[in-house]
Amino acid sequence: MAHWWTGYPWRVIQPNFREIDTKDFNEEAFLRSLKDFSCNAVMLNAAGLIASYPTELSDHSRSAYLDGFDLGRLVEHCHENGIKVIARTDFSKIPVAVYERHPDWAYRKPDGEPLIYNGTVQTCLSGGYQGGYTDEILKEMFRKIPFDGIYCNMGTATGVIVDYSMNRHGPCQCEACRRAFKARYGMDVPVELSRTDRASMVYFRFMQELSGAQKKRITALLREINPELAYCSVDYVRQESNSEFGRELPHWQYQASSNARAIRGMGQEADVANVDFMGFAYRHVAVDPALQELRLWQTLSNFGGLDYYVMGRLYDKEDRSAYPRVQKVFRYAAEHEEFCYGVSSKADTLLVREAYVIPNPEERGWIRALTESHILFDETLSGGLAKIDLGKYRTIILPEKQRLAPAALEKLMAWVQQGGTLLASGAWAPCCVWTMPGGAFSWWARATGRGTMRKASKSLAIF
Repeated sequence: MAHWWTGYPWRVIQPNFREIDTKDFNEEAFLRSLKDFSCNAVMLNAAGLIASYPTELSDHSRSAYLDGFDLGRLVEHCHENGIKVIARTDFSKIPVAVYERHPDWAYRKPDGEPLIYNGTVQTCLSGGYQGGYTDEILKEMFRKIPFDGIYCNMGTATGVIVDYSMNRHGPCQCEACRRAFKARYGMDVPVELSRTDRASMVYFRFMQELSGAQKKRITALLREINPELAYCSVDYVRQESNSEFGRELPHWQYQASSNARAIRGMGQEADVANVDFMGFAYRHVAVDPALQELRLWQTLSNFGGLDYYVMGRLYDKEDRSAYPRVQKVFRYAAEHEEFCYGVSSKADTLLVREAYVIPNPEERGWIRALTESHILFDETLSGGLAKIDLGKYRTIILPEKQRLAPAALEKLMAWVQQGGTLLASGAWAPCCVWTMPGGAFSWWARATGRGTMRKASKSLAIF
């Protein structure tokens, strides 16, 4: 049976409320503003750092500005207007008062001190908060409020913490992390991360394992609560097309279209968020309206779900300069659902990206070359190669790939032997491909960019 989100024509509004935005909240004006955008889904702040409803849990801090604001009633009224509601949560931080009761829930810096930012304390995947107390919050939240899904902000574990002043902090040095890492790998947690350091490479794997276990646990919990709860990163994928003050120029002009293609190429429902504001430190100033409209058209033309991410309440937001252009694209998508959604790609070229973040320079070069040459192409991530059907493609491009999983390699080389054209490019492209006894394949490359190649078929090319 298909779930509600399967093939859903996503037109999402994300008004990220400040805590004070529930004070003197005008529900009628808010619902009217959602209709002005022709949206059919909205993301509302709900739980985690601050509870936007009257929580009964002692370590779940209730907002001080809930007088007159009823989140459950607002969700029900959205449903009455045909709008799905996603709960926005953030379990990456807790208030200082909660930390003082549970110091083992916190991330620790190399000197053993917690990371405190504006009265909030960074949490750790290995601690009791993300490791279990969040489950109690989710059970209470979904019991009280009829949400349709959930998004967990700052939910990706990379091993690097970036605070809202853009300061970077390395691996957590809490006792739980150090003990688990030592027991599993016989190594100490590195203080700093490096792409050339073995301990760092192992730590990246460790964080993926922790994150994967957490995702599996929460997925099982949500399925038990209600199988029709859409879980971001499992049932749909949200990626941002954004700006950041001080980001290196030139800015990547195909971010939205590439995000939409990559998510769909992984077989997922694509929620591509156009971020209204300039960056972490400038969250109430909109970027150029023409840029925002471009992002949305790119998303729609690559059959991704529209998403407009703003700070504060829509109806009294100070900088509304992008509203007319954003509303135009949302309105067009609502009026032409029959050919904006539920379609499949006819592309016979596939570009393989490394991750959902902004593509590396080699990947960007190929995306730009293919786009501006008007060549229809799909994108996927390295991790999705083993899962998708390669039979429809005549050409597959591997830009700047240092490593691929054995299952992906075997599938790729079988496809090459059947006549497909494989292109590998970039500093790591000079590589060796050969057939091993029993039909398995291996791939290696040296950082020097030098190596040898024995062609597995006449269709294999590197440059």
